[in-house]
Amino acid sequence: KEWVHCGGVQGIVEPGEAWLVTCHESDGRPAEAVRLVSHGPFYAAFAQVEVPGVAENGNNWAQCLMYNNDGTPQYFNEGTAAPNKHPGSGCCDGDASGYACINQASGPASWFEGTLTVPAPIASIKVATRVDCCADHMTGFEAYYLVSRVSPPPAPLPPLLLVPEPL
Repeated sequence: KEWVHCGGVQGIVEPGEAWLVTCHESDGRPAEAVRLVSHGPFYAAFAQVEVPGVAENGNNWAQCLMYNNDGTPQYFNEGTAAPNKHPGSGCCDGDASGYACINQASGPASWFEGTLTVPAPIASIKVATRVDCCADHMTGFEAYYLVSRVSPPPAPLPPLLLVPEPL
């Protein structure tokens, strides 16, 4: 798996703030997932994650989960994902109010991971922090995307030009 670093946010992230982290495409290869890794020392707490133009308003997510820093999935006080949207957290449901996604394990390197329904090139990841709590716990994060294992389709060949040969 090849995770490509997009950028990050440093320091205390205030409640209700929204950040747009720019990602640079890697040789035109599409992304199949995004990951936000907490700096710690507390837990990760996000309200909403979107990939502008790809996965917005709760659409086009196959799965969204929070993970403790030991890699176990976490469902502590999370919102419920919208029906028929995706399994996992409310962090990708299009509603940034109230409970969204949070993990319970303190320490750096806990993370959010969202898998797209269809791999797509991405230019940025939009992250909104929770409005109801946790300002002193969210101490920044790093954003990554997973390069798809599916190769993009080859470019079409130019049309074949037939030239008649003289007799």
